[in-house]
Order: sequence, then structure tokens, then C-alpha cells
Amino acid sequence: MKTALSLLAILAILACAALAGCAGSGVDDSLDRITDTTWRLQHVRKTAVPEQVVVTAIFADGKVTGNGGCNDYFGKCEFDGTEVAVGPVAATKKYCAGQAGATETEYFAYLEAVVRWGLMDDGRLQLFRADGEALTFQPASSAP
Repeated sequence: MKTALSLLAILAILACAALAGCAGSGVDDSLDRITDTTWRLQHVRKTAVPEQVVVTAIFADGKVTGNGGCNDYFGKCEFDGTEVAVGPVAATKKYCAGQAGATETEYFAYLEAVVRWGLMDDGRLQLFRADGEALTFQPASSAP
């Protein structure tokens, strides 16, 4: 019996670490800390979003809304622990040239592919795809 409980404890620790939701892992999974906050996108993967391109996200009432850098958007958003599913995303149809258009196109594709989320110790939000690539946001009130 002790062996079975020990194995269960080890598996729980490994699963928690794999999801990056454990205390001390640098990620917090307190859902109430991300809802009803305006988040500004900082990075797509490890690529910084150009300063002049403002991409935002607000998670509330089972939806995500915001601006993709050019167009306003909205979509369904479901959280289950550290898992998240977004989409489909619909947006207004303004023409977007240059960096704003390119950033928006990439952002919408990434947003619909996210599978898990976490808050970092410094307060930034990350939304991860299955391959581990992330969208990184900071609260808009602290954005440059």
C-alpha cells in the first residue's frame, strides 16, 4: 500500500511539473488572477511584438476579446485547471498592412492552438501550444 501511495505521489509531482503549474516552478495557475484583466502581448514564441503594435486579450465569462493589432476580435475560451481551449476566433475585417497585419495573423493562429496556460512569478501570462511554444503577455497597465 505504501508503495502504491508513493508511486501516486511521484506521478502527481511529475504531472504537475510537466504542466508547469506547481508552486516554485515559476508558474501560478490561479485562474482568477487572469480574468477581467487586459493583457498586452509581448512575445510570440521568443519573438518580441513590435512596440508600435498593440495586441490585447481579456478573458471573461467564457470568452476572450481584444485587439489583434489591427482588428477587434472575440472567441470562446474554456479553462479546465491549467488547460485552455480557445476558438474559433472571429474578427473585424479591416485591412492590415505591415507589421500589424503580420503580427495579427500569427497571433490569431497561435491563439486558436493554445492548450495550457500559466502565470509566471513576475506576473506575466503565458499561453502554450502543445509543442511548448508560447504567447507571453503582461498586464496592459504595466506595458510600455
